[in-house]
Amino acid sequence: MFLDDELLEIGRNAKMTEESIKKAIDKMIKTVFNNLSDRINGSLDANVMISNFKRVNNTWKMVADSLKKEGRGFIRRDGFQDYIKASEEFKSLGKFI
Repeated sequence: MFLDDELLEIGRNAKMTEESIKKAIDKMIKTVFNNLSDRINGSLDANVMISNFKRVNNTWKMVADSLKKEGRGFIRRDGFQDYIKASEEFKSLGKFI
């Protein structure tokens, strides 16, 4: 299953309660990082990391737009990018995505 399909499925299956939304977002973040881990496969090459983070960021935006159109817009369009910029581990990548 493609990343966008996985994220859309999580978003579509979440109940629209605060607790369920928090769990769905947590699951979406874990799904994204599992996908990144598989794609990067331990590479320390900055170009590989940046291109994969950009791909995920674009996917996140597309999913956010789709969920919003479906009346389930509980994730922010720039949420992944903001998460990366706020993360100490990935802060340096935030300026590239």
